[in-house]
Amino acid sequence: WSAADLIVGAPHVEGSDESAVFHNSAFYLTPEGGLRDRYDKVHLLPFAEYFPLRFVELLRRNFERVRYFTPGAERTLLDTRWGPTAVVICFEAIFPEIVRAQMAAGAVLLVNLSNDVWLGRGIGQRQHLAMVVLRAVENRTWIVRSTTTGVSALIDPYGRVTSEGPLFEKAVLQGAVVPMRVD
Repeated sequence: WSAADLIVGAPHVEGSDESAVFHNSAFYLTPEGGLRDRYDKVHLLPFAEYFPLRFVELLRRNFERVRYFTPGAERTLLDTRWGPTAVVICFEAIFPEIVRAQMAAGAVLLVNLSNDVWLGRGIGQRQHLAMVVLRAVENRTWIVRSTTTGVSALIDPYGRVTSEGPLFEKAVLQGAVVPMRVD
């Protein structure tokens, strides 16, 4: 694994103290340990990544602990060794227009990073995967999906899950993906 490129998700902070701004980000790391590129999530999830109704006192008390992320300024592709790579973080993947815009910008591969723990052990984990599968078919692209507790998977351009991890267990998926551009 020492020669592996990694795309990992983590908060990114700009500034310090009172002026700090947080982003929900994906980082592209090279085998040498260098940070080569970063994507800041553009479409934030209400009540999880920001609180849209701060003026409603009852809701403010219940949701005040929500971390306030700032959306990224623009959708950017990561410059990876596989070519331009689109990243969608969590529920950005359910919006066809978000994925299509990134693929139309020249992406040859789609990566979906997600923390699905809050979906629990019910059917939500599988439903989230099913929505991501649609993005593969719509855009005729391979998808590498990595989750903390949900269904990590490799998905081909026909929507077939070629490799899948178990729910709520550590796993390493193996398989091949083919970076490609289809107009």
